[in-house]
Amino acid sequence: MSNSSEPFRATDGPWWQHVVSTSAGTFAIYKYEAGIPGGDTRTSGYFKLAKFNGASWTTVYTNSAISGGQVENISIDADSSGNLYVVASTHQGSSWGKSPTLLYRFPAGNYTNPKITRLSIGSSDKITSMYDSAHSTEDVLLMGQASDTPQFFTVDPSTGAATSEVQLWKGQSSQPNSTVAEYPELTPGPSGEIFAGWFTTDNGILAGIQNYYDAAFIESPDGGSTWYGPGGRLTLPINDTNTGPAYEVVNTNDPIEFLPYTNPRYPTNRGNYNAMNGFAYNNGSLFFMFGGPTPAPHTSYATLAWPGATFANRTDSWRTADGNQFVANEGNFSQNDTPNLTGTLYFTGATPAGGGNDRLIVANTTNGGATWCTYATSTQTYATGNLHYIDPARINNSSGEIQAVFTYVTGSRTAIVYFAQDN
Repeated sequence: MSNSSEPFRATDGPWWQHVVSTSAGTFAIYKYEAGIPGGDTRTSGYFKLAKFNGASWTTVYTNSAISGGQVENISIDADSSGNLYVVASTHQGSSWGKSPTLLYRFPAGNYTNPKITRLSIGSSDKITSMYDSAHSTEDVLLMGQASDTPQFFTVDPSTGAATSEVQLWKGQSSQPNSTVAEYPELTPGPSGEIFAGWFTTDNGILAGIQNYYDAAFIESPDGGSTWYGPGGRLTLPINDTNTGPAYEVVNTNDPIEFLPYTNPRYPTNRGNYNAMNGFAYNNGSLFFMFGGPTPAPHTSYATLAWPGATFANRTDSWRTADGNQFVANEGNFSQNDTPNLTGTLYFTGATPAGGGNDRLIVANTTNGGATWCTYATSTQTYATGNLHYIDPARINNSSGEIQAVFTYVTGSRTAIVYFAQDN
């Protein structure tokens, strides 16, 4: 799909979507570097939009410099008419506070002249987006450290302009038991609900320490106008803590996961790292996948019955019924485009292949998560630790095929962007 001039973070983050299937075809988006020797690959990138013709890829749009800045992170979505929406957070100079988040709207069939709208002027280096078919809107959720600005945007697909802006949570807090929202997630529900989730990072970030100890989410039944937690309707913006007001993805085996960074037992050097990558609704439950490298590499998995918010026991060693293990902190969910989200749920990630290699794995469940089975694995293997940012389309294409993109690191600053398809 691309040559080895792409940066290490070309498809950074499986929590924001990089490939979509539309009525006009399959599209993928990824970052590339544009002649900036020695630049930081996280901030010297631009992006390319590519279209798949069934056998090969064609680049249909290459963005230029953004008012002196570069793309930090990107996500892509499509509506039922095949219009594409690309959200790009940017980095300009040395000031995150002046870096805009941009929305590119590509009309179906026209990928050379997008309408570009500036969504936010505040810091928003972490983003996610989702086309909300129930309300015919494109929803964008931004996260910026120490940012007290709107974070949830409802966008009119016909114009590409934001019609509402809502601040969901407050910026960083010095309160001992407060948490900081990192790496946002959006997923739709069966009756028009929107679920907004994030990693919960304790306020040790203020002291230069990050402890991703858990995950949280809130829910909107009306397209983002009102939001709810376990205690009922929320007064926005919230200042989340280890006891609410958001829903917490608890570890029922270890309910005391949260430790303020002032506690003597605080795990230094990211001693507890649970980064939520996957978030989906299917067959009456919410599904969560998160994990990380410390205190030991692990992939955590949890389900929550909805409505009612009753957790099944979370496991920190997630495997398929036939014994395949998942590599920590890689992969995400996808599923069939059924109106009430009751079809098969898939998870595309990585699994150890032996000999210092990993391979792609797709697991699926047809019974709401009661059992997971291996659906497919790749014949090609990749050096362990070099397979990154495995990102399937949120909704499989009309033929039910599973499609994904990922980055395979080949050098200190080079990588190959791959496309995977289930035939």
